[in-house]
Formats: sequence, C-alpha cells, structure tokens
Amino acid sequence: MQLLPPTLCRPRHVDRERLRVQLGTTQFQRLRYHEAAVVSSAPMKFQLVALTDDSMLVLPLTGGGGACCIPLRTLSAVARVVPATQKQRALLLLPTSQLFRLQLEASELFFATFEPHTQLFFQLSRASLVLDLASARDDQQRSRLLDELTVAASSSAELQQLFFENRTPLEGCVGLAAFLVQQLTRSLLPEGSSESQLTFLLSSMRVFGAMCFDASSQTRFLDTLSLEELVSHVLARGADCYAVNGLKPPRMSMRILREELLDAQAALLLALDAMQQHEDFRLYQQQIQLDLLHEQTVSVAQLALRAPALATWLSKFFKRICIAVSRVATAIERRQDEQEASSSRSRSTTESQQALSLWRNVSVLELLVEGDAISNDKQVLALLLHRRKDYIK
Repeated sequence: MQLLPPTLCRPRHVDRERLRVQLGTTQFQRLRYHEAAVVSSAPMKFQLVALTDDSMLVLPLTGGGGACCIPLRTLSAVARVVPATQKQRALLLLPTSQLFRLQLEASELFFATFEPHTQLFFQLSRASLVLDLASARDDQQRSRLLDELTVAASSSAELQQLFFENRTPLEGCVGLAAFLVQQLTRSLLPEGSSESQLTFLLSSMRVFGAMCFDASSQTRFLDTLSLEELVSHVLARGADCYAVNGLKPPRMSMRILREELLDAQAALLLALDAMQQHEDFRLYQQQIQLDLLHEQTVSVAQLALRAPALATWLSKFFKRICIAVSRVATAIERRQDEQEASSSRSRSTTESQQALSLWRNVSVLELLVEGDAISNDKQVLALLLHRRKDYIK
C-alpha cells in the first residue's frame, strides 16, 4: 500500500493501516498526536513525529524504515531557535517554517515544521512539562511549572482538553489531573512546613481553577477528578494552612499566601460547581430522551458540607470574606478622597481583583447556605454563630 507524501493541503495525511503496521497495534492505540516535519537526523526526508503519553516516535513518511522511539523523560528542554548554521537553515522549507531544538540526555535534535498551523512545539512542550512536574522534588520548581501551565491556559483553548485527556503514567496514578489530586492529599504539618509548600498548594489550586473554568465541554472528565475526594482535600488543605507555624505570629507573606489560597479555593469550587451543573443538564437531557428516571446527583456544595474539615475551613473562609468587605469599603473611601488620575488608574486593577475575589467568595458561601437549606442541617449558620460571632457582630 503506497504511503502518500505530505502536501501543504494535507500535510498529515498518513495511511492509518500503514501507520498501524509501522508503530504496532499497542503504540498505535496510544497515539494522541502526529505531524509531519523535517528532522536533522535524517537526510532531508520528511518524517512523521508521533506522540504518545510517554514517548516521541520518529518514522519516515516515504520509503521504508522503522520508528525511532525517544522516551519523553529523556527530553530536558524544548525550545524554538533561530537557525545558526547552513544545515539548520536548509531544514526550513517554507517562509512559515519554524525550527526548534530538542535537548536529549546525550544529544540534541532539530525539527523544522512546515504546517501553517503547527502544534508540534506546543504538544511537545506540554508533554515534557507533565513529566518535569512529576519528577521535580522541589516545591518551588513545581510551583513555577504549574504557574506556566496556568498562564498558558488563558491563551490556549486546547490546553483544557489536553489537561483532562492526558494519560501519562505517573507514580501511583495516570494523567496530570489525577496526579494533582494526589498531591492535594499531602497534609501540611506544623513542623517542617514552609511557605514553599503553601506556594505549591496555591499554584495547584490556580491551575485546577484555570482548567475547570468554563469547561462545559470537558464535563465527562469529572470522574477523572474524583470530585468528592478533590473537594474534601481542597477544604482540608485550606484548614491545614492555618496550622503552619501556628504557634508563631505569621509573617505578612504567610498571611497573603493564606488569603490567596482561600480565594483560589473559592474560584475552583465555583468552576467545579459550573462543570457539575453542565454535566447534570447533559445527563438530564439524555435520560429524558431515553425515558429514564432522572437521578439526582450530589452538588459540589453538598460535597463540601460533608467534608471533615468543613468546620475549620468555613471559620477561616468567613473571616476572609469579612476582612475583604472591610478592605473594599476602605478602598472606596480612599478613592473618593484621592483625585489624581494616575493613582486612580493604578488602583483600579487591584480594586477590580479584590472585588472579583470577594464576589467569588460570597458566591461560594451562598452555595453552601443553599446546600445546607436543601439538606435541612443548618450546620453552616450554627458553625458561624459558634465560631465567628465576633465577625457577625
């Protein structure tokens, strides 16, 4: 069976059966992305770069030859580069071609793309990021990697799908989402805990919030998140952070981290609640079409109300809301007193962020109160009256 060469109109056209034969059935089933490229290790032949969750495969698009398998764990860096030699410039076949370098353990490879809308760099860098995150043992390094992922999520519509669909085999779990849920099971102990641990927790909450925000098309992956377990651990870690160095007056940086962590938790809980509602509506429509009895699911708020750490977390969360309300009121008064345009502009962004965080926090509290009313437990109001009477007054 003849394998067609790549063309500009169909650069990724590959006969699936030929690809299955060359890769083998197991590798073919694990294939998640492939794209034609020019590789420096080959004598100017088009190569197919295929990615699985843990490997990169390079095989010729024309002629015979087997696939070269490169484990992703051997990739130490993926970077776009400017061609520095005649050989590297020769790899660029089109004005739109991009050149990037893959640094391996003992060598390097140069790849040149020719697809107008290439995803190769994006796919490779994200695949290596998952393994980098899993192999990192330093909380600061892990936080940096997660922050990069959070920033990228704001400009990439595909990253949410990659986040949930990732099936990279990691220690004790499969996939990036499951790995981060697993990391949230780590308790913060008063002794030996540090700001770096809180920073990593904050980064984890933020990346979850970014990936789950407006993720109505990804609701089928809610089971991957182990929703009940995730909500329970989110509240537990929020309660734990106040036990870190609890015998000492907290530094200002620690106070800010705690507040930001509670704000990030609220954003995540709202995003999860929206995903749950979208999934409930999808299932409801499906059951109506099949004339089945609609099964009522447990909401995110009800899962939070069941969490063992609810009492401690709710006390700190309500205090955070009250402090935020007082700060917003103070900011409004200060803004009325100050008339300088420059200072007004510099404050507007900060005040908007504070107002958005306050809205999220109040929305989460409202969800908890409504969920409490549905179950008729009245534990939210009872807990607040018992533990936060000082702020209620």
